[in-house]
This record gives sequence, C-alpha cells and structure tokens, in this order.
Amino acid sequence: MQICIIRDTAFIPENCQITAIKAKEFGYNIKFCKQLSAKYPQNILLNVALIGNKLFCKEADVATEIKEYCTEHNIEIINVNQGYTKCSTLVLSNKAIVTADPSISEAATEQGIEVLKIAPGYIVLDDADYGFIGGASGVIGDTVYFFGDIHTHPDHREILCFLTKHNMKYFSLYSGPMNDIGGFVYLEKQE
Repeated sequence: MQICIIRDTAFIPENCQITAIKAKEFGYNIKFCKQLSAKYPQNILLNVALIGNKLFCKEADVATEIKEYCTEHNIEIINVNQGYTKCSTLVLSNKAIVTADPSISEAATEQGIEVLKIAPGYIVLDDADYGFIGGASGVIGDTVYFFGDIHTHPDHREILCFLTKHNMKYFSLYSGPMNDIGGFVYLEKQE
C-alpha cells in the first residue's frame, strides 16, 4: 500500500523515497502524497482499484493527489464502502474482476463490469480474521500469480473457470493456503 500506479504516474507517500527512486527509474511521473499511518483510514490513501477508466475507492479516504489526477485525466471515481479496494479486488481486465466484497461487486456490475463474487475468507492475513483476493494475487500480462495454492479456496473451480473465460492463465507461487501479502505492483518501463 506504499505505491499506486495510475497510467504513467506513481503516487507514493513522501517518506518512501526508495520506492520513488525505483519508480522514476522505470520512467513513471512521481506524485508524492502525505505519509501513511498504520491505522485505518490513514493506511488506505493509495488503496484504489483502477478498472479501465474508472477508479474504485472509498473516496473520502483517498489521497487528494489521486482525486485531483483523476479529475484532470477524466477518470471517473466510483465510491464504494470498502476502504481496502485494491486489496479486495483481483482485476483481470477492464471488463472483469473477482471480489468477495458486496459494495465493489454491486458498483462494478452497475458499471458494466463482469464480476465473479466469491466467498469471503479462506485467505490468511496476519493479525486479521482473513485476507482478500487482491492482496493474495497479482497480474502480469495474461497470468494471475497467487500467493499460495488457489485450490485451497472453496471457490477455486469458479475462479479458474472465470480466468479461462477471460483468457487468463494462473500460477500458484507456493503450496499451502493463500496469503494476503498486499498484492504486488508490476512496474513496466515507460516511454
């Protein structure tokens, strides 16, 4: 939750200079935001899900810099009740997501996005009752990488069928239960 990439811009807390240096090496424009806190809601300033030209988030708690960027670049902000929007959403494409969260599911469906709604839980998150599918996965190209074995989730068959339907492959990075590590951000060289 220390970086948010929207198009060619990396939003980074002002105290994360090493992250900013790395993002700049890849050619991203850097916008600094205020420092994050470990407590909710100050820890969700960058926790947003970009799906096509729509930014799903708990708007009241998102960094001002992100909201201003969206306004300037005609990205529609879709408000949801879930503050951990990115953590709660596995974005497969501009037209398909996987989530257990009802507010994200409803909002995405209203926007014409196909949603696979899965059961909450079954994902480990230290010091919490359970983790989220977005925090337990990441996408590079046409492959979803799961932190743990996707077959340990009770909805694994539905998830794998949904991936196939949307021409996505998958790879479980290790055996055992899925773990919410906060997901990952894939940096691509910007031109």
